[in-house]
Amino acid sequence: MSHAIEPGEPIRQDVIAAELGVSKIPLREALSRLEEARLVRSLPNKGYVAAPLSLEEIDEVFALRLLVEPPTAALGAKRQSPEAHAQVQAALEELAGAGASLKVTASARLALLLAMLSPAQRPTTILLVAQLFFRSERYIHQSVEDGEVDLSGARVLMDAWLAGRSEQVESEYRNRLTARWTEARRALGQDAAPLP
Repeated sequence: MSHAIEPGEPIRQDVIAAELGVSKIPLREALSRLEEARLVRSLPNKGYVAAPLSLEEIDEVFALRLLVEPPTAALGAKRQSPEAHAQVQAALEELAGAGASLKVTASARLALLLAMLSPAQRPTTILLVAQLFFRSERYIHQSVEDGEVDLSGARVLMDAWLAGRSEQVESEYRNRLTARWTEARRALGQDAAPLP
């Protein structure tokens, strides 16, 4: 996800096994799981490579996120409880406290996302969102420089969510995802904006 192994780069099993202090057997099992998730590819007689990035995957992943996440976040804003409110506040504070780069805040951003969606009480949707989040992270890491996380837009979205303004939540969420989609496409040399 972090591009420590660049897309298309061979995965050196012996090096990774030595770094992790494990044998190749559990490493191969892990690589098999990553292949099922389409994050690595197995090449006959060559081993594994990190899955390459593609414009088609960017478009599919972000289009799905746009269909699912904004309305679910809006529903979560409508249905929030004091506990959910506190959970979103805590996740936002954790993200702000992480203060590091976008590349190292993925878990905090996912926690905030799931906290916003959970009051919607859509467990299958939340599972799908988590999977799509991780797929899109590969492209977000490719598209951004390692710098400070800009929370200004996130704060507008969070303020709307915490106030229960579901229409604004849906609109702000959609705008933020579309901007990320555009950045990801540019990182692959695609200047045209994504389809709405």
